[in-house]
Amino acid sequence: MARIFRATYSKLRTVKDRRGRVIYDIRNGRKVARRKPVLGKDGKPLQAKSRKWYVEFRDANGKVRRKAGYTDRKATEQLAAKLERQIERQRVGIVDIDVDHLQRPLEEHVADYLADLQRAGRDDMYVYNIDKRLHKLADECGWNTLASMSADSLTHWLKKRQKTGAAPRTLNQYVQTAAGLLNWAIQQKRAEINPLLHIARANEADRRRIRRALSFEEIGRLLDVAADRRLVYLTAMLTGLRRSELAALVWSDVHLDDKRPLILLRALQTKSRRADKIELPPELADALAEARPADATDATPVFDEIPSMDVFRDDLKAADIPYKDEMNRQIDFHALRMTYGTILAQAGVPIRAAMELMRHTDIRLTTRVYTDPTLLNTAGVVRSLPELGSKGGRERQKATGTYDDRAGKAEARLAFCLASKGASEHIDQSPPRTTVEGIDGKAKNRKLLEMTSVATSRHSKESPCHSRSNRGSRTSPTRT
Repeated sequence: MARIFRATYSKLRTVKDRRGRVIYDIRNGRKVARRKPVLGKDGKPLQAKSRKWYVEFRDANGKVRRKAGYTDRKATEQLAAKLERQIERQRVGIVDIDVDHLQRPLEEHVADYLADLQRAGRDDMYVYNIDKRLHKLADECGWNTLASMSADSLTHWLKKRQKTGAAPRTLNQYVQTAAGLLNWAIQQKRAEINPLLHIARANEADRRRIRRALSFEEIGRLLDVAADRRLVYLTAMLTGLRRSELAALVWSDVHLDDKRPLILLRALQTKSRRADKIELPPELADALAEARPADATDATPVFDEIPSMDVFRDDLKAADIPYKDEMNRQIDFHALRMTYGTILAQAGVPIRAAMELMRHTDIRLTTRVYTDPTLLNTAGVVRSLPELGSKGGRERQKATGTYDDRAGKAEARLAFCLASKGASEHIDQSPPRTTVEGIDGKAKNRKLLEMTSVATSRHSKESPCHSRSNRGSRTSPTRT
């Protein structure tokens, strides 16, 4: 039977010298204020009760355990009942979650989790980011055990971070990281539930960081000032490789002697963990062939160093390219990948082919995220549209040989047939000319052909206009 109690402790006071200054001691390399018990009238230390309630119970092995509860007695009683149910289920073998895991320091679970990620083949940068996020959450949310990871504490932290201007995607990454740790703990039989599963995700459509692509003029200026970093920038803008992929590229991945030069990316070095093939344009293939050292082996990195963000900003400044434009769009290193996607769109590459070259699985990434619409020649596309109805447009189309005059010829045949047979009565009874002119496109052509058939059916079959209008027709004249 679990026992509920409040811990008893001795009251302490800070020790000060004669001048009223706090006296400090060094403990484990840290400076700690010296304290001593507060004595009562009888000379004994004064005792006080803790604000928090505690639960004392025996685990499935009969060992006495103690767990901190809450300041509310009823909530602590519910915790005690929950612990008793878990222990009883563990004794009969229903679940094999050890209560010890719930009390182990969170840092130990994080270390085991990171070790499992590394064994699963995750790259060092991914593991580093997971480690950094989990330690930040543990420090700022007050998590010291798996049992202390609550949805309330994380929601409160997300709210504070959102007020400081954190991007929605960044907040979602923290939620996913914490939930991933608990899901792993459940699989490892270290936890029973994941209280973070139902935390609402932030809307990533409201992006804080909006990138833009470089124009051809800006590309030229950047390459001119890049010096020994020129090949890195050129490769990024003509292949769309990410920073991590460029850093992991070795000469065995680059095949320049083939009929079609290409780069074969290994699965471990790509973001999607998928082996990909990237064909190289002649300009980049020649630049790589010229830059390859004579003593380079297959394991030699293609690039000695990938420019840091500070170096990249210095190059942008030297090339007179603003890091952020008037629309608050920025150019970071990943914007070079967006530049590649925009160059494909400017070159008229079909969207499906561009999606394959960008190595995307969702075409919306290619068209919405990695294509800069401000650099597309939309004005030129509009000017190239055919002119449909104006007189000047027809004259320009005739001059270029693109004018289709079938409707006009049908009108001329109708006028000739009516005039040659003296069909004045038909003209008087026919609908006004404006009704035909008011019909557009195919409907107008059908109306003219119908009137032509009606007119010719009322006159002699020997009429030359009859034979012309029904030449090659196997159907009878249209009934009216």
